[in-house]
Amino acid sequence: MGIVIGFAFRDIAENFLASLLLSLRRPFTRGDLIKVADKLGIVQSMNTRTTVLLSSEGNLIQIPNSMVFKNIIHNYTASSSQRDIIDLGIGYDASISDTQSIILDLLSEHEALMQDPKPLVLVDNLGAATVNLKIYYWFDGKTLDRLKLRSSILRLLKRRLMEEGISLPDDAREIIFPNGVPVYLQNQSNLETPTISTTSTLASHEPAKEVSSTVTASEGNLTNERQEIEATAEVDLNQDCKNLLSNP
Repeated sequence: MGIVIGFAFRDIAENFLASLLLSLRRPFTRGDLIKVADKLGIVQSMNTRTTVLLSSEGNLIQIPNSMVFKNIIHNYTASSSQRDIIDLGIGYDASISDTQSIILDLLSEHEALMQDPKPLVLVDNLGAATVNLKIYYWFDGKTLDRLKLRSSILRLLKRRLMEEGISLPDDAREIIFPNGVPVYLQNQSNLETPTISTTSTLASHEPAKEVSSTVTASEGNLTNERQEIEATAEVDLNQDCKNLLSNP
């Protein structure tokens, strides 16, 4: 009977002990954005059995405390300073040093980015059709949203680089002509010389103009949406279970 009862209450005891250890170590608090066991969400509560997360889709995720304790915890809001990376490919005809200076100037002008540590623009590798750069920048992760800020920077990067004449080529592609390519020889006088139109259908046109503002109406604002997600989801947690987490 002791063995049967031990197996029956093993998970309960394991989750209870894990909840005590987590409440002592405090790897996260209520309102933190964490990722554990491949689940990303905002911490809502932790009782003696589970830790409750709220996903960006408004779904409640209950993870057993023993699983939380045993897995790697990514806390994205424990530190206010966070770093993000943007990959960018420029043409081989562009000057790398000039492009780095242009990007650094743009990042220094962006009011939402931190300047200590300073942003970096490094050459990652030489691709088939592009010189691939990596752009590193820091921001306040507690107040700003990573996706919104990334959208703002990419939009401004595209605008500034096109204004400066920096080419952003597509990946190299192989073009196949199944019927061959017609060739006209100059010494064949009996062949008609093909006429070349002065107006090509593939003529380059003016690129679409981008606004220079840091935030557009479609991006809303750059602040995070944790409070909006919680309010929209109308989270109703079981009040019978004591919350072992303290508010941030």
